[in-house]
Amino acid sequence: MALAPFLVRHDALLQPRAAILGHAYGAGAHDVFLLSRAALWDRWPQLGGAPDDVRSLELTMLLVRTARSVGGHATPGSHRPRPAQPPPPRAVLAARSLEPAWRHPDPWRLLAVRAARPLRALPHLDPLARDLAVLRWLDVPAADAAPELGLPASEFDRRLDAAMAQWEAVTAAAGGAGAP
Repeated sequence: MALAPFLVRHDALLQPRAAILGHAYGAGAHDVFLLSRAALWDRWPQLGGAPDDVRSLELTMLLVRTARSVGGHATPGSHRPRPAQPPPPRAVLAARSLEPAWRHPDPWRLLAVRAARPLRALPHLDPLARDLAVLRWLDVPAADAAPELGLPASEFDRRLDAAMAQWEAVTAAAGGAGAP
């Protein structure tokens, strides 16, 4: 499969997710979008022949890594997230020419609805809890999330439970109905 049809098919999720992850990590949504696309363009020779679910998961992980890195959250702390590698300049130039073009979704419009209260709370979590909550919100399987965050599989469930409890407490303190 070619990259352009893949992006067209996934654009309805890609741009709003870039805006929400930009909010969660304190990164510019357009930067998250463009640099994630550039990294995907650069990796497409390895991903193009993969099943759609593998490509979708990789795009999701690229978005998270890029938002974390651009927002300055890629520094290892209590866990060791993999920082996004900056895509080569040629990849950034190629990504700018790909359709669909960036449409500037307004993160505040996306986050204004009552159901988005848990997503508005993401920046207020500690770094590990935020990473775990983001990966849970994006439905990243535990088998992929644990190595991404440098967590041993034996510790992942306990850390995830603690993160979900923290997310729910922060959301409830902000007047929400609880984390998803």
